Amino acid sequence: MVSEETSNAALNRFQTQLLDGYDLLILEAMDKGGVTQIITDDGDYVTVPGIKLFTANSGA
Repeated sequence: MVSEETSNAALNRFQTQLLDGYDLLILEAMDKGGVTQIITDDGDYVTVPGIKLFTANSGA
């Protein structure tokens, strides 16, 4: 379940980071869990400061 607090935090990030809705919610979950690394083929995550991205996406 996504809380109102998480939704609001994700919407605030939407103004400064080039991520879609699902990515914003994943990023909020990462923040809450203290996770700073992600494995994904989603190149949008290169725009997120403070995380380490592992990807095989050559465009990222």
